[in-house]
Amino acid sequence: GKAAEEYGIPWSTLHAKVQGKVAITVKSDVKQHFSDEEEDRLVEFIAGCASIGYAKSRKEVEAIAQQIVPCREPHVELTKGWWDSFKGRHPKITLHQAKPLSYARAIATNPEMITRYFNLLEETLGANGLANKPGQIF
Repeated sequence: GKAAEEYGIPWSTLHAKVQGKVAITVKSDVKQHFSDEEEDRLVEFIAGCASIGYAKSRKEVEAIAQQIVPCREPHVELTKGWWDSFKGRHPKITLHQAKPLSYARAIATNPEMITRYFNLLEETLGANGLANKPGQIF
């Protein structure tokens, strides 16, 4: 009991190995539900969300993954073990509270949106004869 607790290994696993029911060198086979490429894309998605102020919590990531799994493996439900294994394979993932940044602010800092704004402003000023009359704009 104490060794299992200290090393985070289930007591039944240690007991089976000590009793010789399972070879000490045999490891549990944890099924990976996603390919390496799919996991990399999920990691990129998580990082992308965090970079614009929408960091995902563990529960949100699990919910996203749970929506994907049934497409290939109907009736499979991911467990905490999935998260632990996923996190172990991708230790750089950090989940934290998103910094306060509204969606509108995130869109407003997009270079394409800024360019569109100034093009529209220039067009509007020209169409109303105000391009060279800043004193007339209020």
